[in-house]
Amino acid sequence: MRKLLIILSLLMIMISGKAQNAVYDLQYKALRDRLLWQSVRPDTIYRFIFSDPSSPINPKAAPLVVPKPPKKTGDPVLALKTNLLYDALITPNIELEYWPCRHLSFTGEWLFPWYTSADHARAYELTEVGGELRWWPRPYHFFLGAYGAWGYYDLEAKWKGVQGHFISYGLSTGWQWRLSRHWRLEGSVAFGYLKSPYTHYRDIKHDDRLVRQYSKERTYLGPTKIRLSLVWVIGERRRR
Repeated sequence: MRKLLIILSLLMIMISGKAQNAVYDLQYKALRDRLLWQSVRPDTIYRFIFSDPSSPINPKAAPLVVPKPPKKTGDPVLALKTNLLYDALITPNIELEYWPCRHLSFTGEWLFPWYTSADHARAYELTEVGGELRWWPRPYHFFLGAYGAWGYYDLEAKWKGVQGHFISYGLSTGWQWRLSRHWRLEGSVAFGYLKSPYTHYRDIKHDDRLVRQYSKERTYLGPTKIRLSLVWVIGERRRR
């Protein structure tokens, strides 16, 4: 009889909905004081929500973490370069590159070593100016170009030397590696034609006079330039 009464009581509780409420209360107590992580906007905004109203942390004052969006890398507009191979040969040089658009750039180059010994017995004097038009099929990675250059030189050793000038033009190609946002490494090689009329001379000691011995002209077809340049990007254009 007693067991029957217990069964009837449980049935009445279930019918009245108290069982569902009891299960709900148990679940609520088990989840209480638990920190819930709710993603409001997964890419930008994250909010901490505390389910227990008695928590010492006020839910209304829950911290709102808004991480900064990653900076978009812009397209370079202006870059300053130096050829490390020339620098290793004590040949200071500088190059400036400008991008009017993403797939096209113009460069201007200047070499300016100008060394003379105190007694004028030795000299290493060279100046070269040149320009290059580059097309970037893969922007800021691989390029094809056409260049032109003009220069003057005076090379002397033990009061004997050669003076002349040259003109060169041809095609170039190269690759660029990204080191950081503003620094890159560029390797390139050029093939073309070079023409150089020059004069052999002798420097008369203690008189500072140059005596011409003979003149010639040399032409050359083949590799004309090799570069391993350090690139500093000093101007950028934001991508839309």
